[in-house]
Order: sequence, then C-alpha cells, then structure tokens
Amino acid sequence: MAIAFKLLIVLSFACFILTSCTGGNGSPEAAPAARQEAVRSGENRPAPGPDESMFRIEVTVPPGITAEQPFKAEGALINKSPTAWEMEHGADMFTYSIYDGNDRPVLQEWNTIAVTSIGIGTTLSPDAAYSYDGREHTSIPLNELTVKEPGEYTVVAHAQFTIRYEGKSYHFKISSDPYEFNVMK
Repeated sequence: MAIAFKLLIVLSFACFILTSCTGGNGSPEAAPAARQEAVRSGENRPAPGPDESMFRIEVTVPPGITAEQPFKAEGALINKSPTAWEMEHGADMFTYSIYDGNDRPVLQEWNTIAVTSIGIGTTLSPDAAYSYDGREHTSIPLNELTVKEPGEYTVVAHAQFTIRYEGKSYHFKISSDPYEFNVMK
C-alpha cells in the first residue's frame, strides 16, 4: 500500500511538471499565466463556423414598374458578421419569387432556363453586400421579371451559396424579407 501511495505521489508530481512547462522559458510559473491569457483572448477556442444569422438578403426593384414590361430585381447578400468569409456559388445564386396582394405566387413565363454549371468564388468582407445576376452563364437573366396586371405585389429574393471555413463546407439557402412594390398600367 505504501508503494502504491508513493507511486501516486510521483505520478501526480510528474503530471504537474508536464502541465506546467511552457516549452518556452521552462518556468513553471509562466505557464498558468500564459494559459489564462490564451483563454481570455480566445486563442484556445476555435472561431465558430458561419451560421444563417450572420447573413441577410436584401432585394429591391426599380420605381415605376409597368404591367407587362420586364423589370430587374436586385438581390444582395449582406455579411453581418465581423468575419470575412470565403464564399462559393453557382450562376443561379439568386432566384426570385413574386406574390400578388393575396399572397398567391405570380409565375413567370419561362419555358426553359439553361444554367452553366460553374463555380464562382469570392471573399465576402464584413458589412459588405454582394450581388450576382448570372450574367452570361444563364440563358435568360434570372432577375428579369414581369407582372401582367397592375396592383400591389411583393418580391422575395432567395440566395444559395456555400461558405468554406476550416476545411468544412457550410451550405446556405436563405431568403429576403418580402419587398413591396406597385405595378402601374
């Protein structure tokens, strides 16, 4: 029993010495202070990954929309976080839904939409807005919309994108708040 007790004391002392060493100046007194500072500064904690609350989608349309005349909606992804994110998306990052005054969908008269399967990468800086309309990679502009009848409508922008962070992929599909607009005759 006495041997086991002595062995326990020796092992405890060895563990204390191993955990107290800093690898720098070797001073056991410096290690606890350095560890405490690292914890205070967040050094030992990995930064959290991105989540939906860090982003917002805004959508606008031009004033003076006329029935049966095409108009362009503009969707923008806003980075609300203090972190710059490495982002990837396809040519169809933004899509749009229109609803009439009774919240019924207003369908667009597109027969077929061809989208080039490309990947676009960019850095989304803090407080920055990013917009992409598909440009030459879609057969028709996805943000070009038409409403046939005058009245009150809302449009919602939807964005689909991926954030790459610490070797992981975070996929997002988020939508804007409805944006109200009027269509004249």
